[in-house]
Amino acid sequence: MNKNDQSSSEAVLEPDSVDMKTLGSLRELMEGRFTELIDLFLENVPRQLGTLKTSSKKGDAVTIFRSAHDLKSSSANLGANRLSGHCEVLETIGRAGTTEGSTDVIKRIEIEFVNVKSILQLEAKKVY
Repeated sequence: MNKNDQSSSEAVLEPDSVDMKTLGSLRELMEGRFTELIDLFLENVPRQLGTLKTSSKKGDAVTIFRSAHDLKSSSANLGANRLSGHCEVLETIGRAGTTEGSTDVIKRIEIEFVNVKSILQLEAKKVY
């Protein structure tokens, strides 16, 4: 099975899913609230994914655009640049007023989120 055929439950951990320099800078900036920020992100993403899936099924390009934009920004802030890039592709689809192709991009977002989540959970446990 190649990487593109994997479901979100079969994602392979890829350390480069998160830019550790960006995450380190954020850790310094947030100090004691770093773990809280990670937890909030990890709680919100599944809801955002649910919104994206529902919007894709309903053909709601406006909501896809808005939700993808929000997820793109929050992902980039945490250094999850690949995840942010997938969201940017989805944002562009929604901005164009369509949902065509959104299902495939949402699947890529789900797979990448598994990687990002694993890394962020490990980083949140580290004591500095």
